[in-house]
Amino acid sequence: MYSVLMFISCLLTINTTLSAISWPDIYADIQKTYPTVQHIPPHTLKAWLIDSPKEHIVLLDVRAKEEYAVSHLPGAILWNSKKTDLSKLLKDRIIITYCSVGYRSSKLAVALKKDGFKHVYQLKGSLFAWANLQYPLVTTTHTVHPYNKKWGTLLNADVKQAKAFQLK
Repeated sequence: MYSVLMFISCLLTINTTLSAISWPDIYADIQKTYPTVQHIPPHTLKAWLIDSPKEHIVLLDVRAKEEYAVSHLPGAILWNSKKTDLSKLLKDRIIITYCSVGYRSSKLAVALKKDGFKHVYQLKGSLFAWANLQYPLVTTTHTVHPYNKKWGTLLNADVKQAKAFQLK
């Protein structure tokens, strides 16, 4: 329930005056809404994942389980505020948060920094940007859950799942 409420609150922060969704507008709105969040571009994260030991980087997928089931980054942990035990993580580990485009993951990044985690980054463009670059995903079809028709317009046609699901 918390994750659904968190998502809804993130959607309410979106600049509703935008007539169409575009990456530059989304990046600007996320930066304005979450000015303290550090963002990491997909190509930098990809290099970190190749060059760093896997135990040094924690990937937290902030999306709903229905979205995660369609595709996610290799090694990612599905974030659930009630079930994800972050107390076992060292506060100096690198944590990367991501969602579909960046709102939900930026909100979690702020909360993690407040909880004392030192190296928290939000994946710029989140899973949509990663998938649009054809970077590796855990999926059988290399498709991504578009959340809904409007947000799905940010996905390249070759990675967008044909049917947008309604989240519970």
